[in-house]
Amino acid sequence: MGDTAGPGLESPRQATAKVEAGESFPIYRAERINAYLHVRPHGSMLSGETEVAMKFLCESLAASLDLCQVIDEKLQLERELAERERLALVGQTAASISHNLKNPLGSIKTILQVQLENPSCPNPCVAKREWCWKKSAGFPRS
Repeated sequence: MGDTAGPGLESPRQATAKVEAGESFPIYRAERINAYLHVRPHGSMLSGETEVAMKFLCESLAASLDLCQVIDEKLQLERELAERERLALVGQTAASISHNLKNPLGSIKTILQVQLENPSCPNPCVAKREWCWKKSAGFPRS
């Protein structure tokens, strides 16, 4: 590999030079530099123990970032599932209300039809029942 990298990214050799200077430590994700951990030493330079600890911390940060991304995706999926369950419940409620309204209306239409077919029904009642029958014709059938 050469010393060239994409725009805004340093090559691995340049990143290693920064690490050796003891100021910045690369955080790798998917074998690419994702970020840098910048450290300011209290003295003139970082000790060997501190550099090892910083490298370990960078490895842990990368794993933690991956875990955070997985958790975020899981939460998003849980939100979508909750929304779909809520919409399913709304649909079930609407179907139940529709069913509970259509049953009595169907019974009323049946009673009206039987009464209209009855020849012993007085004329004033027939006119009212025919009006109701015509209005009920727009109701959906069950």
